[in-house]
Amino acid sequence: MIGGFDAIICASGGWEGDVDFDDMVEDLEEKEALGEGGVHWDVDEEYVKRSAKVVDRMMKMNFCPVVAASLIGEQFLSPGGLFVIIGASAALSPTPGMIGYGSAKT
Repeated sequence: MIGGFDAIICASGGWEGDVDFDDMVEDLEEKEALGEGGVHWDVDEEYVKRSAKVVDRMMKMNFCPVVAASLIGEQFLSPGGLFVIIGASAALSPTPGMIGYGSAKT
């Protein structure tokens, strides 16, 4: 391809911490008190579901844009062009309390 981009810079991203177990239990108790529960909640199952949603959001916010930018770069970046991804120190160390964020950044 003749021409193309001299640089592609991917500066997307975001942060969300893990589900707070105590806050989640309080939320479920409030829903039951308001009659929104309808059934007894399995708190462990609910915790896993909510945690999986956090991981999914973090992957969509932090990982998917990098993949998209790399696909654009593969097609349109000029030879010798610059490809920049904004990272985070979370990629260099453990991320307790931030499973979704840490997995999306590594």
